[in-house]
Amino acid sequence: MKFRMERINLEIKNNLSEIISNMNNSKLSNQFVTIAEVETSPDLYSSKVSISCLSDNKNCKEIVEALNSSKGYIKRELAKKIKIKRIPDIYFVEDYFEQHAQRIDDLLKQINDN
Repeated sequence: MKFRMERINLEIKNNLSEIISNMNNSKLSNQFVTIAEVETSPDLYSSKVSISCLSDNKNCKEIVEALNSSKGYIKRELAKKIKIKRIPDIYFVEDYFEQHAQRIDDLLKQINDN
């Protein structure tokens, strides 16, 4: 079962990357958006998609809001590409891994400087 969910998550991630890059949304144009992780529930009712942006926090929040407002379109496009029993509802969230890693790196540099 675990292997199946990993395959589904990878398939969703790859197809979402393509769908998002082809979207004609003004908030998404000229932005570098990366799908960091996809976590789909075992019953295929929902998928949490972590989004990483190479811009400031405010801009990344706007991108996540734009993606969440386009969930219907994204789900329809995903249904055309993936053949599974149920296409999950998609929830986009901001991925904070890069920010946490940078914070830890800054703290380690402060320790080494002292």
